[in-house]
Amino acid sequence: MVGYPIELLKDKYERKCIEFNLGILIDAGEYQERESVYSVLLRKAGKVLIDLEEECEFVWSEKYKEQIARFIRAIYEDLQQNLWTHCQITDCTALHAKLRPFESSPKLSETLNDYDVPILMNEIDGEAVKDLGVRYVMEQIDGIKCIQQLTANVDISIVKNAIRYLQKLQCVALVDIFQYGNCYALKDLKALIDSTEMQRECMEYAEIRDDTEDPVELFKELATSPSVEDFIYSHEELKVDIRRLVAFGVVNKIIRRIQFHVYIKEGPKREELARKLIELSDVAFKYGIKFDSVKQMLNGSICLDAMALKLRIPPQEIKKVAIRFNASIFPK
Repeated sequence: MVGYPIELLKDKYERKCIEFNLGILIDAGEYQERESVYSVLLRKAGKVLIDLEEECEFVWSEKYKEQIARFIRAIYEDLQQNLWTHCQITDCTALHAKLRPFESSPKLSETLNDYDVPILMNEIDGEAVKDLGVRYVMEQIDGIKCIQQLTANVDISIVKNAIRYLQKLQCVALVDIFQYGNCYALKDLKALIDSTEMQRECMEYAEIRDDTEDPVELFKELATSPSVEDFIYSHEELKVDIRRLVAFGVVNKIIRRIQFHVYIKEGPKREELARKLIELSDVAFKYGIKFDSVKQMLNGSICLDAMALKLRIPPQEIKKVAIRFNASIFPK
């Protein structure tokens, strides 16, 4: 049961107030998927009834009882049949609402990495979100901070649950931490090549101010550049927001990030490199990062972004130190 209870305090009512509730009864599976969507719908309908009650006693007056019943029935039938409704309540008031189809929900990845960066894709009314954890996370998302950096005042499990919830609403997408040393490869250009609409969206989102620039060619050149920094140097005259260009490419699966891993075989060299990284880390001692834990990072199992986040050392610095110790840096 999803409800939106309302109480209006006025001296004109017998008990100095009037209370009523709008509700929708749905099965458990649908509740898990769409509770937030129905809550927004009920809140919208409830506000309409509040306005009508204040204007003409629409809920209190007996003469409108049949009209209220028709209004609720019309909403129910329209949503069942069409997933949208346009209900004319009075001559001057109407309610228009639309539900997203179930199949539009994105397939979520099994894991959320601490170094993933959430970006807001669609607006959502913060007041419609009742979970305080989700509200807090929404306020913190700026397209720059990664998931780990959103945990200053809350547990990381709360942040990840909030991100998953916002993903279901198609309000959030995940990209990489933006770094000039990042390297990208092409994933699928076909959709961009075939769609002039997507090309236009890319130019608007990335703020490409030169109409002669072709987004397809820009992604090709980005994917063949050793790093984002090299791409920028080779396009000094290009007027574009490179951060947003990369984000658009990642979200639309046009490009993918090439993550690098560090491997050095078990032995004295791995121990020396681990000690050097602990020495360079500002947080290793503060947070009690153990020597064996740092050694484990050097077996090639985690990427540079994850190492950098745990040790608070820039990825390029880790790479330079690892090379001095003859470690292997390999892409994946």
